[in-house]
Amino acid sequence: MNFTVSQSVNHVNISICSDKFIDHLAFEFKKLLLRLPKQVEYILDFSKVKYMNSSGLGMLLVLREYNGADEIPIKLVNCRNSIRSELDRACFHRLFTIT
Repeated sequence: MNFTVSQSVNHVNISICSDKFIDHLAFEFKKLLLRLPKQVEYILDFSKVKYMNSSGLGMLLVLREYNGADEIPIKLVNCRNSIRSELDRACFHRLFTIT
């Protein structure tokens, strides 16, 4: 599995276990979301991710819509410089909390 999940009443932690957050993970990611609650704080751990393309950005937008867009913030944590650059280039700092 390319994702590990832990959750509590108020939040869901998703660790991405692949070094690439790209199109081959999209189906698994969407399937995972369908099993998870809405309207909670999501924290995505990018510590293992070395590369992300536009499909990865799209998956983040899918999560944002699934969770209610602006209502509850989504945190992207442990982002490497290369991932942070991709997120900044796409202006995702306006949509997500990035660390």
